[in-house]
Amino acid sequence: MNTQEAQNIKWSENIIIVDGDYIDHVAFDIIVNFERMLDRRIPAADFSQWAVDVALDGRLKPGNHETQVILLHDKKNQKLENFAPSDYDKELNGQAFMDEQFGEFIINSIACGDENTAKDAVLLDLLKTFCIHEEVKRIMLVPNAEEDSLLRSIRNTLNDVDYIIVNDGSVDDTSRICKENNFNIIDLPVNLGLAGAFQTGMKYAYKHGYKYAVQFDGDGQHRPEYIPTMRKKCEECDIVIVSRFITKKKPFTLRMIGSRLISLAINLSTGVTIHDPTSGMRMYNEKLIAEFALRLNYAPEPDTVSYLIKQGMKVCEIQGEMDERVAGISYLTPINAIKYMFRMLTSIIIQSFREKKKI
Repeated sequence: MNTQEAQNIKWSENIIIVDGDYIDHVAFDIIVNFERMLDRRIPAADFSQWAVDVALDGRLKPGNHETQVILLHDKKNQKLENFAPSDYDKELNGQAFMDEQFGEFIINSIACGDENTAKDAVLLDLLKTFCIHEEVKRIMLVPNAEEDSLLRSIRNTLNDVDYIIVNDGSVDDTSRICKENNFNIIDLPVNLGLAGAFQTGMKYAYKHGYKYAVQFDGDGQHRPEYIPTMRKKCEECDIVIVSRFITKKKPFTLRMIGSRLISLAINLSTGVTIHDPTSGMRMYNEKLIAEFALRLNYAPEPDTVSYLIKQGMKVCEIQGEMDERVAGISYLTPINAIKYMFRMLTSIIIQSFREKKKI
């Protein structure tokens, strides 16, 4: 398949773009080293299992998914020497396999090598194409990690979506790790709390003239693949919340009982139903970016959502899921959760008596 044909691929929600020559080189080094250590032959790697492992590393959750694997290779290399199956045209291109945990994997190969189809250029073109299509929710890249210029080009391509990490006076290695990797970070000199950290991010968005800003936690629970859907929904709303409970029922836990009470309080005071008021993944439009950056010094909490609804802001929700926390510790212990619930309920009730003003 050539690059023109690649434009006609039916895109899946999950895409893996792979430099086939690079992974073959890495596999060769690994196999040779193990053969020397074990003093015996090592069989070729199972390509299908490798693709599944990449999907797992890309945080794909078990389910009936469809994932496309796009193999880029130099046209002079007709096959992978250290994987099985190996022949790009005869055994890999246009083939598919099913995995019990992750669903169907569809494989396509693209031969590269002339001026118009240099491998790095094809990879960047595919990346740009997939980034703007709503069908694609997750992109996993396995480029040649030894080419610094390519990695810089990938970062520049992805810079169309800007981000800022607000380090709210943490005492761990957050700042050092971010700076070593050249991530965009603002180090607050002291811990300002949720409201201060949130407003810092909004000031950054306002300063750079952004039309939309996403509140995104750093504990691994939120999924970036929802951002394109949020962006589209935000054209008709002021705030978009990723909700776990539009089509799914809330479990009967202490925290979810609190969530039900907060939803009820918001509904009674505003007439609007918010299914997941404690969700921390929200998108704000340009109007609210300016409001939070210049005037409101409120934390992005359910009582603030209630207040904004009372001021005439439109809040929408989209169905989504959240992953288990992969880092950090929640401050909401059972006792703190009860305190949080009563604080939110009290604040929402008070907000209902505040005078409405134009935002």
